[in-house]
Amino acid sequence: MAYIMWSAVRFGGPAFWSVDPSAVAPVPCRTDNVAAKSLYEMSDERTRAIAIGKFAGMARTLKTSGGKVLDVVDGKAILAQTDEAERHLDFLRGAMAKNFNVEQDKLGLFSMVSEEELKGYEKYAVPLSPWAEGQIPALDTYMKTEKLTFPKALQLNGADYRPYVTNDAFKLQTTDFPDKLLKDGTKE
Repeated sequence: MAYIMWSAVRFGGPAFWSVDPSAVAPVPCRTDNVAAKSLYEMSDERTRAIAIGKFAGMARTLKTSGGKVLDVVDGKAILAQTDEAERHLDFLRGAMAKNFNVEQDKLGLFSMVSEEELKGYEKYAVPLSPWAEGQIPALDTYMKTEKLTFPKALQLNGADYRPYVTNDAFKLQTTDFPDKLLKDGTKE
């Protein structure tokens, strides 16, 4: 859970967020609304949909691997808590700022989030089902090499739920996500 929240803040949080413990806050500290808005909140609805799809892909990957793998890019697992993970999150943040108009094959995994999935996981803080074995070959290889087992899948309509996966951000539509996920909570 900690890695999922860490990746969310690094990816789409406010610009003043820093993971450098030696960093000093600006003097005087900014308290205006612009300083407090996240990159996600400043994005249009289409970019938000892609960002949610990207975050869902990372959250599922972290959940599936027990917090060990952040993402899969070019058929290679990017391990969490590594310099490579930090660079990947910086790239994704920059990609969101450009409305994801970047090299698609460097973005990694995306997934939609269904209303049924959210209802099925209402009691969890991050209501996403893990990936199912066989969906992502590179993750299957990693899990096998590390002797990890795939978590139990969410049951929907009496069957195991297999989350949607794509490497093409532009296949995602705003209709792939419940409206409440696309809202930013701010008054315009």
